[in-house]
Amino acid sequence: MPLSIASFDAHPRRETRGTRASRRFRLASAVLLLVSVGGAVSPGALRAQATTPAKPALPSIATSAIDLGEPIITPFANFYIAGGQAKFDVSGINARFNKDNGFFAFSGDAYTSGLGFYLPIGGILAGLDYEVLDNGFESTPAGRTDVLSSAMIQGRAGFRLFSSWNLTIHGDLQFGGGIATIKFRDRTGGAGLAPATNPTWDEILVKPGAESELRGAFYFIAPGVGIDYIFLKDAKSQRGFTLGFQVATSLAPHRTAWTYGGHDVFGAPDGAPVGSQVRVTLGYGGFSLTKP
Repeated sequence: MPLSIASFDAHPRRETRGTRASRRFRLASAVLLLVSVGGAVSPGALRAQATTPAKPALPSIATSAIDLGEPIITPFANFYIAGGQAKFDVSGINARFNKDNGFFAFSGDAYTSGLGFYLPIGGILAGLDYEVLDNGFESTPAGRTDVLSSAMIQGRAGFRLFSSWNLTIHGDLQFGGGIATIKFRDRTGGAGLAPATNPTWDEILVKPGAESELRGAFYFIAPGVGIDYIFLKDAKSQRGFTLGFQVATSLAPHRTAWTYGGHDVFGAPDGAPVGSQVRVTLGYGGFSLTKP
């Protein structure tokens, strides 16, 4: 029986294969549109958004001192006693000893002792040291003895390489002068040279008498480096005992001027601190805190 329009509208429509295909096509188109829009956001950006934001870095000591107005640590002042070893050039002196004058050669190694200080002034570490060198003595079976010692005063101009609450590392340029003293003794005594004369070096060696003393003035420079540590009682302390280690190399560009009884000695060799210097220091020091 043929269907009327009314009967056709009164019943629901059946979903055909074409209808289902059309719906699937529209769904696939929507998915493709979403993918194309989402592709503009890179995976790296998505991961960056998903990553927990990093915590802000804490300011360092240097940054906080500049930005927050905290105090700046300057190298601490140091007052100390020192002891160690130093080289003394005795090659010219030893070359004058022979079987005729009967003296033994000196050792070039000297023990040192002294005291000193340095203070931070402006951008430098200014200081002063007094030091005694002892090369010991040599004695022969025939009863002749020679003794060598020296006393030196040296200034110090240093600069900070590193400084913290407890540690200071500094470079130094030391410059100064000193007096070397040599005593020639003969157990048998005998007549020595008249002190009012200007003798030669060799004449003194041949006739030293009971004792002949010669003094030689020298000058030197010594670049070096030092490490000093201060022991603080607590975090608030600014004073304490110090322990240090210093290394330098000395040069003596000037000839040694020797005298005997206040008179010049002719034909005298050079003798001065030349070579390495190693010292250990023990002292007391402290630092100040300044606002930038």
